[in-house]
Amino acid sequence: MHYREMTDAELVRAAARDDCDAFGELVLRYHRPVLAAAYRAVPSAADAEDAVQDAFIAAWLKIASLREPSKFAAWVCRIAVNRAKKRAVQTPARISFEELYETLGEDGFPTEAEDGEHLRMTVASLPAPFAQALSLHYFDGYSVKEIAAQTGAPEGTVKWRLSEGRNRLRKEYGMNRENNINTEIVDAVLGRIRALRNYFRHDKANFRPEYDKILAEIEAMPASEERDALLLKAKFRGYVYDPSLKTPEHLAEMKEIAVRLGDEDSLESICEEEYRFLDDAERVTKIRDELLPFADAHGWNNLRAFFEFDLAQSLHDCGEFDEARAYFVRVTENEPADTVRYGIARGGIRAIDDLRDADHDRCFASFGGYGYERRGEKLLSGDYRCFNMYNFDLQFYAACGLFYNYELADHLLHDGAMNPGDSVKASVDDHTLTFVRRDVTVTWDGGNADGCEEWRMDSAAKNVRTTVFWKRGIGIVREEIERSGKNPERSALVLQEYRVQEDRTMLPFAAGNRWVYRIEMYDGRYTGTTEYEILAVNGNQANFTEFTKVFDNKSR
Repeated sequence: MHYREMTDAELVRAAARDDCDAFGELVLRYHRPVLAAAYRAVPSAADAEDAVQDAFIAAWLKIASLREPSKFAAWVCRIAVNRAKKRAVQTPARISFEELYETLGEDGFPTEAEDGEHLRMTVASLPAPFAQALSLHYFDGYSVKEIAAQTGAPEGTVKWRLSEGRNRLRKEYGMNRENNINTEIVDAVLGRIRALRNYFRHDKANFRPEYDKILAEIEAMPASEERDALLLKAKFRGYVYDPSLKTPEHLAEMKEIAVRLGDEDSLESICEEEYRFLDDAERVTKIRDELLPFADAHGWNNLRAFFEFDLAQSLHDCGEFDEARAYFVRVTENEPADTVRYGIARGGIRAIDDLRDADHDRCFASFGGYGYERRGEKLLSGDYRCFNMYNFDLQFYAACGLFYNYELADHLLHDGAMNPGDSVKASVDDHTLTFVRRDVTVTWDGGNADGCEEWRMDSAAKNVRTTVFWKRGIGIVREEIERSGKNPERSALVLQEYRVQEDRTMLPFAAGNRWVYRIEMYDGRYTGTTEYEILAVNGNQANFTEFTKVFDNKSR
């Protein structure tokens, strides 16, 4: 697929795999709105443009930490605004273009000694022909005719040099704010990214010698934000690739750098590693007593929201349902409705309310959030999360989620361009999606659904075949899952009820649409339901929540 045809989420995932050209497409796609956001934050064009370069470099360095790839544009705009504001604080104030003319004065000479010196230095930094013309005219008082005589240039050329020189001064003093394609910014960003990429091209098998070499090169660089960002990314690579570097000391070093950078996204990953292997009670204590105060001390609200979300799930596992529910409610109050985190929180609240007093040895709930993207007739799965609230390990596929096995087919759910008999193989492992036939009649709890399409996913590596029946304007009517091998199993999800606004697509995208499926296990042991509801729609992107209740009917 050509990069220009890829969605933001696809480009972000490719960039996270060090695909520089994929990130280059993101730069081309969004440098103008990012530049506009930086312009609004600071009065200087130079500061804004430098902030944009810094922002894209920072985004490339931590692209893998972006939890919602479809939100790349908003994320990099936020980075640019923060970098621009920081530059405005750190950079001496520039005089405006109006102040420039006041400084020049009507007679062509500076009126303020200090501003005049500042202006002379800026003029001197321009290319020689422009600097010479501006200096002779404004600082030395020569006319256009006199400058032409001194320099040997035609008067028309002198006038052009003065005009172009003033334009360049306008840009330097923050007045040239046209929102056109700035190829210089794009070229500079892509050039720096390609140069930085060389730091991270290495073979895992021979990782440590290359890692030590790269680390020494970065540490020898002059102190700067870019140096710290490179150092942090290198240490992340070390932590992931080399087991000997998975130490509290290495985590502490990364945390110190991330704090210095104010990098909340990286801090999420680092802090998550700090409590990943703690038991539930220890995790609650760590987040509540240490990490929430840490986020508050720095004023990092996004990091606090991340900790609160993980705390809610840990409180679930400890059986502290009232406090867990309160934190999930906070998530729904603070998170936009089109985020996966919001969908998971909604499912968590529902699970607590429905099963608080249930016999948890006989039943459990799972809840998740989905993000889906539609391009015409094509449905692509986006970010997927599913958490088992009560921590039971019941491994049957129907309860794993309606779209679970389709994650294996490069996230493809349905492709309107395919015809019966067409197949698509996944890029990784042995998974094949096949359009089997049209005009199938399928029975559901409300009667018969005519005109369905039958699709099949064969996952040889997992010995699983999933068959899905779609009906335009309803969505999925039935899903059947068959697992072969040592532990054969058959199950199905059968549509029980639905609420769909008028929409003729295969999976109707409209906020409020809802589907309830009955879980059908052929051995009769498990029964239950799984529900899906669309919470928000943003263009062609939709956010779902999932809530599943399963009951174990085996006699005790």
